[in-house]
Amino acid sequence: MTQDPFQPEIGASEARQLEETIQLVSETRRRFPRGGFRKLDSLEIEVLLAIAHLGDCLPGEIASALRLEQNTVSDPIRSLTERRLVSVRPDRTDRRRRVVRLRKAGRSLVISFLRERAT
Repeated sequence: MTQDPFQPEIGASEARQLEETIQLVSETRRRFPRGGFRKLDSLEIEVLLAIAHLGDCLPGEIASALRLEQNTVSDPIRSLTERRLVSVRPDRTDRRRRVVRLRKAGRSLVISFLRERAT
């Protein structure tokens, strides 16, 4: 189910940086103010980064990657969908399951976040 949504836009070093960033955001979630990055809170950024890292994925996979309960990622996924940063569609093999995919705008935002964090 997973694929690398960044090929050829970012390489292996950026993918490692993405993993490190997920960890960093996770560790600093409480100190990250709402609107801290383009009006996204820390959990929304964390979920967006996880989707970028995982590729097409299920909400449960996002929750597992972030070490959260699945219901904790539901609101951020809904918010990111409303902002058109991710899309959600039924799984091809099991229509009861939802697959989350990073959209072009979401990919651009992740790249901007990584670049700003690197400076």
